[in-house]
Amino acid sequence: MAYKIVVDSCCEMTDTLKSIKNIVSVPLTLQIDNYKILDDENFEQNDFVERMLAYEGTAKSACPSPVAFADAYEGNEEDVYVVTITKKLSGTYNSAVQAVELFKEENNSDKNIHVFDSKGTSGFEVLIVEKIDELASQGMKFEDVVKEVNDYIENHIDLYFCLDNLENLRKNGRLSNLAAAVLKKLKVKLICKATDGDIDKVSQDFTISRAILKMCNIMNNDISKGTIPKKLIITHCRCLERAKLVASKLSEKNNFEKIEILEMSGLNTLYANDGGIIVSYCH
Repeated sequence: MAYKIVVDSCCEMTDTLKSIKNIVSVPLTLQIDNYKILDDENFEQNDFVERMLAYEGTAKSACPSPVAFADAYEGNEEDVYVVTITKKLSGTYNSAVQAVELFKEENNSDKNIHVFDSKGTSGFEVLIVEKIDELASQGMKFEDVVKEVNDYIENHIDLYFCLDNLENLRKNGRLSNLAAAVLKKLKVKLICKATDGDIDKVSQDFTISRAILKMCNIMNNDISKGTIPKKLIITHCRCLERAKLVASKLSEKNNFEKIEILEMSGLNTLYANDGGIIVSYCH
């Protein structure tokens, strides 16, 4: 069966994903004051971060419209798999779901379309897309792919992150003003994990360097309790050397089949802010 994979722009387009013939990315919109751009292949992280740092207001984002997703569902493919950022951080998932009904009504279509709530973002989405492509390319039935991928999301992927700057999380309502003010005053750096789409604090430290090392130790401990890790994806916001350090520390105790390091896409940059690191792995 011919298939298509549709992602939002929180899913970084790695070389592996770019090699998939039938993949379409639907971009979110990013805005800093009167400056508005699409979060697409033209996104320039350094320029965007400099604009954020210079702006005293709130950098904002808008999810793609249902129409934008419905347009992406067009084509001759019988099966369409859609992957979005966790619905607990964005309205993108709901927009993609609304688009399914819109597409089927306007086209009188019985095409198979399933929207996965990734329950994460960034490399987490990348790993899900790679799994979909692996299964669908083998000719697996649509409903079986959906079942296998849902199990994969629930039981075989993890995401950790460490942020140097919490301002955008606070400004966008992802962190209470009180918590952000206390953490900023204490200069605490948070280590967090994605748990069922939510952000859970795992630990903290007083410098970003110490927090990064602590995150690696926590991850190595978690990995040692489970099955053998396979792939590691690290995305960063203007801190390539920090990302390389994370890869090195995690590789000391784990033999990953594949490690990828790349810049965050636009929305991930907006939330993670300057110096942020997101680490995703499958097992």
